[in-house]
Amino acid sequence: MRLHGLKLLSRNYWLWASLLLATLAITLIISARRETATWDEPVHLTAGYSYWTTGSYRMNPEHPALAKMLCALPLYFFHRPNLDTNTPEWKQ
Repeated sequence: MRLHGLKLLSRNYWLWASLLLATLAITLIISARRETATWDEPVHLTAGYSYWTTGSYRMNPEHPALAKMLCALPLYFFHRPNLDTNTPEWKQ
């Protein structure tokens, strides 16, 4: 009788574990599709790079500057993209 209970427990365990893993996989896929690099990472990198090159912290002020600056540090040292600060948008 005891062995039958273990088989039933084992079957239920794998059923629930499989359902949980499927739920987590679906959640991960949906999250990855919604939160891609096209969402906000370019804004943070641009802001961090502008902090390094201009010393002005006005671009994207709602998040801490240190994290953005650390992420943009490789751009500052190795790539050096052109940041045009002569536009009317930048001056405003």
